[in-house]
Amino acid sequence: MTIVDDCSGYKIFAVGGWSTGIPDTVVLDLLLDLNPRYNQGQLSVLKSAITCNDTLAVIAVRTGLHLLLQHRLPAKQIEELESFVDHQNKNQHLFSLEKELVIISSSEGDRVFDIDYPKVYADAFETLIGALLRDCEREDKVIRKVVLNLMGDVIVKFHNNIPVCPLQRVNQNRIKPEFKEEKNLPDGTFHVILKVKNLQSFHGSGPSMKSAKTAAAKLAITTMPWCPTQNQAQGRKHKLTKNTVDCEVEKTNIFFAPIHQVPENISQCDGESVPRYEWKKN
Repeated sequence: MTIVDDCSGYKIFAVGGWSTGIPDTVVLDLLLDLNPRYNQGQLSVLKSAITCNDTLAVIAVRTGLHLLLQHRLPAKQIEELESFVDHQNKNQHLFSLEKELVIISSSEGDRVFDIDYPKVYADAFETLIGALLRDCEREDKVIRKVVLNLMGDVIVKFHNNIPVCPLQRVNQNRIKPEFKEEKNLPDGTFHVILKVKNLQSFHGSGPSMKSAKTAAAKLAITTMPWCPTQNQAQGRKHKLTKNTVDCEVEKTNIFFAPIHQVPENISQCDGESVPRYEWKKN
């Protein structure tokens, strides 16, 4: 796998001059195998969560796909990628919506920090599928089997608990919040304040504007529904169980909305470091 840099510095993956993303039909077919009663809205939310850059970056690292990359990236970007890999290895390869809040106390109040999930690793995963499509001449059975072995457990996890994007959650609230961009922090990280009218303010920071806004949104939804009281961020650590997130996150369905249990027609097979599943149609 090779990263090709153009003049703008944008990284593109190429496999023999041809690249692609994960075929939507594969993921959608697997979801419909789990629950044929999914409506279009549920399928759209699930597919987006499963195939988004954050999710694919985690899968790429836990399967060791990042070790196969050949690149010509600046030293700073390499350091950021290595930091992300180290963070994932130390935290059992958590997906972005499973991470516990990292709350930093400051003179301005509590602030949450969030990290970026490198798109370059998501591109690596998509390139693997692109190469498979080409080599197997788009043989659906082969592609389906590989995708299922790589991310079958993710599909099951999100099928059980549909993820809810923190930014979407706060923006859809009847009390419309506003993001205010602040001056960058001394360490260079971005800083934003999420203001809920004149009721409460939530600080977020991160290596990018998106991660800073996501951090502020994660902090804000821990106190929903919002009320006209001074915000006191809860610095409690969210203990992670094997299947879901504990504490406030689980009780208030902040990041996940439980739907139903995994059907009996899915059986876990012998695997190595990554869980593997066998899909059986009724």
